[in-house]
Amino acid sequence: MHLAQRTRIPCPVASAFVTTWESHLADGERRRIVAPLRARLVGTHPNAGTGAHKASAAADWLVRTCAPAWLELADADPTALAGLRAVPALLVESDSRKGRFAVDRAVHAVLAARMIACNAAWQRSRPPREDIGEEGVTLSERLLPGALEVALGRSGFHAAVAAADRAPTTTRWPVLRDHLTGLAHAAVSALTWQAIWASASVRDNGPGAWASGAERRLDRELTVLTAQLQPHALHLARQILAP
Repeated sequence: MHLAQRTRIPCPVASAFVTTWESHLADGERRRIVAPLRARLVGTHPNAGTGAHKASAAADWLVRTCAPAWLELADADPTALAGLRAVPALLVESDSRKGRFAVDRAVHAVLAARMIACNAAWQRSRPPREDIGEEGVTLSERLLPGALEVALGRSGFHAAVAAADRAPTTTRWPVLRDHLTGLAHAAVSALTWQAIWASASVRDNGPGAWASGAERRLDRELTVLTAQLQPHALHLARQILAP
């Protein structure tokens, strides 16, 4: 392939990151965040070595930057946070001993954090289950899927997973990816129950009062979370888009 033609083909890892993130953002965010990134895709021509390195950077970001943010959302356990941030730099494209060690460490750290987040979600769901009943459970089932999708999409989580998936990975990467998703789900579930419980005092103020109050509170919390993660995701994007 002619060099001029090759340089016009974007790196599949970079393309997956930008396209996936763009698909989950509102119009204003697309113009502000993704438009400058998309303009840089042209120079990221495919290269097996650099593509694997970029995919590893995405996986590393998921474990050492994104996962601690999910855990802080549910329950900022200092030991678990330290465990996530102390994981060696990930080399998900490498099946070397060093790469396997780093991924194994990450799997154990993320699983421990996931269990803490699940426990936090369960503890927050218990008072509504006992004192408010099935109405609270129904409200959680209504709010959680949308909240989870917003958090995963706008924060850059989906984009980083899409990028990491584009490189040859160790056999442990799918396990790590599942635990990361489970941690995010548990953390947003804890936040959802917190919003439901905090808004329960208005449940007798007429149809929809409780639901709208919980939804507004949840939206505010998710906005704070994504505002915290988006600058870090942009830093990752610049790494992935480097020639």
